[in-house]
Amino acid sequence: MATCGFCLICGILMGCGRVRAASPITAIAFTPSGDGVVIGSQQGVELLGWPELGRQRHWPLGAMQVHDLAFAPHGKQLAIAGGDPAETGKLLVLDWPAADDKTPRTISSAHK
Repeated sequence: MATCGFCLICGILMGCGRVRAASPITAIAFTPSGDGVVIGSQQGVELLGWPELGRQRHWPLGAMQVHDLAFAPHGKQLAIAGGDPAETGKLLVLDWPAADDKTPRTISSAHK
């Protein structure tokens, strides 16, 4: 069901022409407050306002590809999972809501 929901939302965002991503969207999550959508791709993580989908913030993550996004149940942290295929796996955490000077911190770097 989660995969179907992901496909549906990505299809809506891309199909209606409202989001133009430089690379494929690989992960998506609504913010805990419901007024934003966080998307992940090879370009990093972006926060879009909801429902207008205007870009509010971008966190570049270098060469890391984002594979999954999830908010903690209390809504105060965003987990970002990804890495470099066949090279490394990473788990980053961003305190939420993110201050302008905050960048995700690495919690784990696996299978190097």
